[in-house]
Order: sequence, then C-alpha cells, then structure tokens
Amino acid sequence: MSWSQYVAEHHDIPCELEEKWEPNWIDYTELSEEEKEKDRKWAREVIEILDDKGIPIND
Repeated sequence: MSWSQYVAEHHDIPCELEEKWEPNWIDYTELSEEEKEKDRKWAREVIEILDDKGIPIND
C-alpha cells in the first residue's frame, strides 16, 4: 500500500486529491518496464543523496 492510499483510507481528504492519487495505486508488478525503471532511477538518486549526507542505508 502506498502512503497516499493509506492517508486516503485513514484520513478525511478532499475528493479531488483522492482522485488525483488513485491512478497511482497499482501494484508494482503491473507497471511497465519503463515505469519500473523510472522508479529504480529515483531510488538510486535517493540512495546517493542519503549516502552523500552520511545517512546509513540498510541493504
């Protein structure tokens, strides 16, 4: 479950916001390889930023 899905299910948020978030609530396995690669790219960038700041990451 994504953080936005959790928020939508457990908090009162505007319908417009939920409608904006909802298309993103698909299982990772259902993403195209292109979308998966975008996720991997962002993950690598976040790991690099954390590493540059000396923040340890569990492998």
